[in-house]
Amino acid sequence: MLVELDPAETSHLKSTLRLKEGDRCRVTDGLGNEAVAQVKSFSAAGKCSLEIERMESGSEESSNPGLVLNLYVGIPQRGKMDTLVEKAQELGVRRLQPLETERSVVKMAEAQKAKVLLRWQKIAREAAKQSGVSRLVHVDRPVGFREALGQIGAGETGVLFHPDEGAIAYKDWIRSWQEESKGAKGGPGPLHFFIGPEGGFTDGEVRMALAGNLKKVHLGGTLLKVDTAFLAVVAVMKLVGE
Repeated sequence: MLVELDPAETSHLKSTLRLKEGDRCRVTDGLGNEAVAQVKSFSAAGKCSLEIERMESGSEESSNPGLVLNLYVGIPQRGKMDTLVEKAQELGVRRLQPLETERSVVKMAEAQKAKVLLRWQKIAREAAKQSGVSRLVHVDRPVGFREALGQIGAGETGVLFHPDEGAIAYKDWIRSWQEESKGAKGGPGPLHFFIGPEGGFTDGEVRMALAGNLKKVHLGGTLLKVDTAFLAVVAVMKLVGE
């Protein structure tokens, strides 16, 4: 089977990987499916044709997806969302949903959302090449808090990271989740983690989350920035889920 790379991917193959006709490489469809392919030809239009020779590890990942982690993050200031997209890809996050909450400083018009989404998706692809993670993180356009809550499926687990009275410690929540997940058919269900923007979630958003059966969890006595909290939360779950 022949597949064709677009000019951007062809440029990466030629200039960065320095591959030529007859060389072999690994390719992925972004869904966890991998294959070995041979470079067949380069066109005058800047594209490259590859011949798929055999499928590799994708079938195993598709049948055993492991921990499915979905992150909903209040968009931080100063372009830090670009870094979060990159780290989400490297750490194997399944979905990254940017949030516009009541206290979000960064808010975008629809045209800007479409433009920035293309940039985030490009960052994810580049991070996938560097990290070797064959499944691309799904990054979506920014949405409001209520719309994001509606993305959680019936019976799935949601967590709101919010350091106030009544929140349980992250380590205690993990122990509880592990106990509840023992013996679950097909492994633990998807997890939906909400991390607020600078200033955190409002009281109204907290009430809305609790009404949707999310658990309120804290990360200790230190108030963490959005990007720090993101890395802490995901890194711990990556270790726990392995």
